[in-house]
Amino acid sequence: MAYEVSRALKCKNFFTERDENGKMTLRRGFVIEKGQRVLVVEDVVTTGGSVREVINLVKEAGGVVVGVGSIV
Repeated sequence: MAYEVSRALKCKNFFTERDENGKMTLRRGFVIEKGQRVLVVEDVVTTGGSVREVINLVKEAGGVVVGVGSIV
């Protein structure tokens, strides 16, 4: 879903995943630049915990979360 949203918006697409210790992280060479505007798109929301982790990851990297999207 996130890929299609980024394609429609004509912007970069990258994703997070859990590392071997269960920590949410950017992998596969993805980098968030300081001041970069980020839309977090989640395909499945249960408790919202993963979304909060990604928001924190973006902020720690210096990015700016401009919104969160999900299909319900």
